[in-house]
Amino acid sequence: LAQLPTPVCPLSTPFSSNQIKKTTQSKYNLKTTSLPNTIGLIPDGNIRHLTGQPPTTKRTTLPSQTSPPQNPYSLGSSTMSKIITYLSSLRSPTGSLVHNIVIYALSHDNYTKRPPSTTLSVLSSVSKRCLEISSAQPTTSIKFIGDLTPLLPLPCSSPTHPNLRNFKDLKNYLNSTEPSNPTMTLYVLLNYSGKKSLENYYLTSNSPLISSVLPLSVSLIIRSGGECRLSDFCPLESGYAEIIAVEEMWPDVCEKVVGECIEEWGRRRKRRGG
Repeated sequence: LAQLPTPVCPLSTPFSSNQIKKTTQSKYNLKTTSLPNTIGLIPDGNIRHLTGQPPTTKRTTLPSQTSPPQNPYSLGSSTMSKIITYLSSLRSPTGSLVHNIVIYALSHDNYTKRPPSTTLSVLSSVSKRCLEISSAQPTTSIKFIGDLTPLLPLPCSSPTHPNLRNFKDLKNYLNSTEPSNPTMTLYVLLNYSGKKSLENYYLTSNSPLISSVLPLSVSLIIRSGGECRLSDFCPLESGYAEIIAVEEMWPDVCEKVVGECIEEWGRRRKRRGG
Protein backbone atom coordinates (compact mmCIF):
# COMPACT_ATOMS: atom_id res chain seq x y z
CA LEU A 1 0.00 0.00 0.00
CA ALA A 2 1.16 3.49 -0.78
CA GLN A 3 2.05 5.51 2.25
CA LEU A 4 -0.68 7.99 3.03
CA PRO A 5 0.29 11.56 3.80
CA THR A 6 0.18 12.51 7.44
CA PRO A 7 -3.13 14.22 8.12
CA VAL A 8 -2.87 17.80 9.28
CA CYS A 9 -5.20 18.97 12.00
CA PRO A 10 -5.96 22.68 11.65
CA LEU A 11 -5.92 22.96 15.43
CA SER A 12 -2.63 21.17 16.00
CA THR A 13 -0.63 24.34 15.42
CA PRO A 14 -2.06 27.53 16.87
CA PHE A 15 -2.17 30.37 14.42
CA SER A 16 -1.91 34.12 14.59
CA SER A 17 -4.98 35.97 13.40
CA ASN A 18 -3.10 37.24 10.35
CA GLN A 19 -2.90 33.67 9.06
CA ILE A 20 -6.65 33.49 8.61
CA LYS A 21 -7.80 34.29 5.09
CA LYS A 22 -9.13 37.83 5.12
CA THR A 23 -12.70 38.41 3.94
CA THR A 24 -12.91 42.01 5.06
CA GLN A 25 -10.53 44.90 5.40
CA SER A 26 -12.62 46.58 8.09
CA LYS A 27 -11.71 46.18 11.74
CA TYR A 28 -15.32 46.09 12.81
CA ASN A 29 -17.54 45.13 9.86
CA LEU A 30 -17.74 41.39 9.28
CA LYS A 31 -18.41 39.76 5.96
CA THR A 32 -20.43 36.80 7.17
CA THR A 33 -24.04 35.77 6.79
CA SER A 34 -24.46 34.50 10.34
CA LEU A 35 -23.06 34.87 13.83
CA PRO A 36 -22.40 32.27 16.53
CA ASN A 37 -25.27 32.21 19.00
CA THR A 38 -22.88 31.50 21.88
CA ILE A 39 -19.17 32.32 22.05
CA GLY A 40 -16.84 30.89 24.69
CA LEU A 41 -13.69 32.81 25.59
CA ILE A 42 -10.67 31.20 27.26
CA PRO A 43 -8.48 34.23 28.06
CA ASP A 44 -5.05 32.63 28.42
CA GLY A 45 -1.74 34.48 28.53
CA ASN A 46 -2.24 37.27 31.08
CA ILE A 47 0.90 36.48 33.08
CA ARG A 48 2.95 35.59 29.99
CA HIS A 49 1.99 38.95 28.51
CA LEU A 50 3.32 40.65 31.63
CA THR A 51 6.59 38.67 31.64
CA GLY A 52 7.10 39.01 27.89
CA GLN A 53 7.09 35.30 27.11
CA PRO A 54 6.35 34.36 23.48
CA PRO A 55 3.58 31.77 22.98
CA THR A 56 5.95 29.03 21.80
CA THR A 57 8.09 28.98 24.93
CA LYS A 58 7.46 27.05 28.09
CA ARG A 59 5.45 29.19 30.45
CA THR A 60 7.00 30.43 33.65
CA THR A 61 5.11 29.90 36.88
CA LEU A 62 5.46 32.81 39.26
CA PRO A 63 6.80 31.73 42.67
CA SER A 64 3.94 31.20 45.09
CA GLN A 65 5.46 33.57 47.66
CA THR A 66 5.90 36.49 45.30
CA SER A 67 3.44 38.69 43.48
CA PRO A 68 3.91 40.16 40.01
CA PRO A 69 4.90 43.84 39.96
CA GLN A 70 1.39 44.71 38.84
CA ASN A 71 -1.98 43.03 38.59
CA PRO A 72 -1.57 40.79 35.50
CA TYR A 73 -5.33 40.55 35.14
CA SER A 74 -6.03 44.27 34.97
CA LEU A 75 -5.20 44.57 31.27
CA GLY A 76 -6.95 41.28 30.63
CA SER A 77 -10.17 42.52 32.21
CA SER A 78 -9.94 45.64 30.03
CA THR A 79 -9.74 43.35 27.00
CA MET A 80 -12.77 41.47 28.32
CA SER A 81 -14.80 44.68 28.46
CA LYS A 82 -13.65 45.76 24.98
CA ILE A 83 -14.43 42.41 23.34
CA ILE A 84 -17.85 42.10 24.98
CA THR A 85 -18.75 45.61 23.84
CA TYR A 86 -17.68 44.68 20.31
CA LEU A 87 -19.63 41.41 20.26
CA SER A 88 -22.76 43.11 21.55
CA SER A 89 -22.61 45.53 18.61
CA LEU A 90 -22.50 42.87 15.89
CA ARG A 91 -25.40 42.29 13.54
CA SER A 92 -25.36 39.87 10.62
CA PRO A 93 -27.10 40.66 7.30
CA THR A 94 -29.86 38.28 8.35
CA GLY A 95 -30.32 40.09 11.65
CA SER A 96 -28.76 37.46 13.91
CA LEU A 97 -26.95 38.44 17.12
CA VAL A 98 -24.46 36.96 19.53
CA HIS A 99 -26.83 36.07 22.36
CA ASN A 100 -24.45 34.51 24.91
CA ILE A 101 -20.82 34.99 25.91
CA VAL A 102 -19.15 32.57 28.32
CA ILE A 103 -15.80 33.78 29.68
CA TYR A 104 -13.51 31.53 31.71
CA ALA A 105 -12.34 34.04 34.33
CA LEU A 106 -11.12 31.70 37.11
CA SER A 107 -11.08 27.91 37.00
CA HIS A 108 -11.41 25.71 40.08
CA ASP A 109 -7.82 24.59 39.46
CA ASN A 110 -6.69 28.24 39.40
CA TYR A 111 -8.46 28.80 42.71
CA THR A 112 -6.98 25.74 44.45
CA LYS A 113 -3.47 25.64 42.94
CA ARG A 114 -2.45 29.29 42.70
CA PRO A 115 -1.75 31.71 45.56
CA PRO A 116 -4.74 33.54 47.08
CA SER A 117 -3.48 36.77 45.53
CA THR A 118 -4.46 35.38 42.12
CA THR A 119 -8.09 34.99 43.18
CA LEU A 120 -8.14 38.50 44.66
CA SER A 121 -6.58 39.99 41.52
CA VAL A 122 -9.00 38.24 39.19
CA LEU A 123 -12.02 39.06 41.34
CA SER A 124 -11.06 42.72 41.65
CA SER A 125 -10.45 43.15 37.93
CA VAL A 126 -13.48 41.21 36.74
CA SER A 127 -15.81 42.92 39.22
CA LYS A 128 -14.73 46.36 38.03
CA ARG A 129 -15.39 45.47 34.39
CA CYS A 130 -18.74 43.83 35.15
CA LEU A 131 -19.90 47.05 36.78
CA GLU A 132 -18.76 49.01 33.74
CA ILE A 133 -20.56 46.63 31.38
CA SER A 134 -23.72 46.74 33.46
CA SER A 135 -23.70 50.53 33.35
CA ALA A 136 -22.78 50.94 29.66
CA GLN A 137 -24.93 48.07 28.37
CA PRO A 138 -28.13 47.97 30.46
CA THR A 139 -29.66 45.25 28.26
CA THR A 140 -26.80 42.82 29.01
CA SER A 141 -27.47 40.28 31.75
CA ILE A 142 -24.46 39.23 33.85
CA LYS A 143 -24.44 35.89 35.62
CA PHE A 144 -21.65 34.36 37.74
CA ILE A 145 -21.29 30.58 37.42
CA GLY A 146 -19.22 28.31 39.65
CA ASP A 147 -18.66 27.56 43.32
CA LEU A 148 -19.15 31.11 44.55
CA THR A 149 -19.48 30.37 48.28
CA PRO A 150 -15.78 30.92 49.21
CA LEU A 151 -15.66 34.02 47.02
CA LEU A 152 -18.63 35.86 48.53
CA PRO A 153 -16.81 37.42 51.54
CA LEU A 154 -13.76 38.52 49.53
CA PRO A 155 -13.27 42.29 49.18
CA CYS A 156 -14.65 43.88 46.06
CA SER A 157 -14.47 47.64 46.39
CA SER A 158 -15.34 50.07 43.62
CA PRO A 159 -14.82 53.85 43.57
CA THR A 160 -18.04 54.23 41.59
CA HIS A 161 -20.00 51.98 43.97
CA PRO A 162 -18.66 52.65 47.50
CA ASN A 163 -21.45 50.62 49.12
CA LEU A 164 -20.16 47.40 47.58
CA ARG A 165 -17.86 45.90 50.20
CA ASN A 166 -17.43 42.35 48.95
CA PHE A 167 -18.26 40.00 46.11
CA LYS A 168 -21.60 39.10 47.67
CA ASP A 169 -22.63 42.76 47.55
CA LEU A 170 -21.58 42.96 43.90
CA LYS A 171 -23.51 39.82 42.99
CA ASN A 172 -26.63 41.10 44.75
CA TYR A 173 -26.31 44.49 43.06
CA LEU A 174 -26.07 42.97 39.58
CA ASN A 175 -29.05 40.74 40.36
CA SER A 176 -31.05 43.81 41.35
CA THR A 177 -30.22 45.55 38.07
CA GLU A 178 -30.97 42.49 35.92
CA PRO A 179 -32.68 43.59 32.66
CA SER A 180 -36.17 42.19 32.12
CA ASN A 181 -35.54 41.47 28.42
CA PRO A 182 -31.78 41.05 27.92
CA THR A 183 -30.37 41.15 24.42
CA MET A 184 -27.20 39.37 25.56
CA THR A 185 -26.19 37.25 28.54
CA LEU A 186 -22.63 37.26 29.86
CA TYR A 187 -21.73 34.16 31.87
CA VAL A 188 -18.61 34.74 33.99
CA LEU A 189 -17.09 31.47 35.19
CA LEU A 190 -15.46 31.83 38.63
CA ASN A 191 -14.05 28.91 40.62
CA TYR A 192 -15.61 26.81 37.87
CA SER A 193 -15.03 23.11 37.23
CA GLY A 194 -16.56 21.43 34.19
CA LYS A 195 -15.58 18.02 35.57
CA LYS A 196 -17.37 18.64 38.86
CA SER A 197 -20.30 20.02 36.92
CA LEU A 198 -20.66 16.76 35.02
CA GLU A 199 -20.19 14.64 38.15
CA ASN A 200 -22.96 16.46 39.96
CA TYR A 201 -25.21 16.60 36.92
CA TYR A 202 -25.11 12.85 36.28
CA LEU A 203 -24.29 11.24 39.61
CA THR A 204 -25.80 13.29 42.41
CA SER A 205 -28.76 15.48 43.07
CA ASN A 206 -28.21 16.89 46.57
CA SER A 207 -24.51 17.71 46.82
CA PRO A 208 -23.31 21.32 46.51
CA LEU A 209 -22.65 22.21 42.90
CA ILE A 210 -19.18 23.32 41.93
CA SER A 211 -20.77 24.55 38.73
CA SER A 212 -24.09 24.68 36.98
CA VAL A 213 -24.65 23.15 33.57
CA LEU A 214 -25.49 26.11 31.37
CA PRO A 215 -28.73 26.09 29.36
CA LEU A 216 -26.94 26.61 26.06
CA SER A 217 -24.71 25.06 23.43
CA VAL A 218 -21.41 26.82 22.73
CA SER A 219 -20.95 27.52 19.00
CA LEU A 220 -17.42 28.92 18.94
CA ILE A 221 -14.55 28.81 21.45
CA ILE A 222 -11.71 31.30 21.10
CA ARG A 223 -8.60 30.59 23.16
CA SER A 224 -5.74 33.06 23.33
CA GLY A 225 -2.13 32.41 24.30
CA GLY A 226 -1.14 29.92 21.58
CA GLU A 227 -2.36 26.72 23.24
CA CYS A 228 -5.27 24.57 22.13
CA ARG A 229 -7.22 22.75 24.83
CA LEU A 230 -10.45 23.20 26.77
CA SER A 231 -8.88 23.11 30.26
CA ASP A 232 -12.13 21.88 31.87
CA PHE A 233 -14.20 24.54 30.09
CA CYS A 234 -17.88 23.64 29.66
CA PRO A 235 -17.40 20.01 28.51
CA LEU A 236 -21.11 19.27 28.17
CA GLU A 237 -21.99 22.56 26.49
CA SER A 238 -19.05 22.47 24.02
CA GLY A 239 -19.71 19.13 22.34
CA TYR A 240 -20.05 20.62 18.85
CA ALA A 241 -18.17 23.89 19.34
CA GLU A 242 -15.66 25.04 16.75
CA ILE A 243 -12.34 25.73 18.52
CA ILE A 244 -9.96 28.42 17.31
CA ALA A 245 -6.66 29.05 19.10
CA VAL A 246 -4.81 32.30 18.43
CA GLU A 247 -1.23 33.14 19.34
CA GLU A 248 -2.03 36.56 20.78
CA MET A 249 -1.90 36.76 24.56
CA TRP A 250 -5.27 37.76 26.00
CA PRO A 251 -4.37 41.42 26.69
CA ASP A 252 -3.29 41.70 23.01
CA VAL A 253 -6.54 40.31 21.62
CA CYS A 254 -8.50 43.02 19.79
CA GLU A 255 -11.77 43.30 17.91
CA LYS A 256 -10.03 42.42 14.64
CA VAL A 257 -8.70 39.13 16.06
CA VAL A 258 -12.14 38.13 17.34
CA GLY A 259 -13.82 39.27 14.11
CA GLU A 260 -11.52 37.12 12.01
CA CYS A 261 -12.22 34.12 14.26
CA ILE A 262 -15.94 34.64 13.70
CA GLU A 263 -15.36 34.79 9.93
CA GLU A 264 -13.37 31.56 10.13
CA TRP A 265 -16.25 30.00 12.09
CA GLY A 266 -18.62 31.11 9.32
CA ARG A 267 -16.51 29.33 6.67
CA ARG A 268 -16.41 26.00 8.50
CA ARG A 269 -19.02 23.34 7.75
CA LYS A 270 -21.01 22.33 10.82
CA ARG A 271 -22.19 18.82 9.96
CA ARG A 272 -22.90 17.70 13.54
CA GLY A 273 -22.42 14.08 12.55
CA GLY A 274 -24.45 14.36 9.33
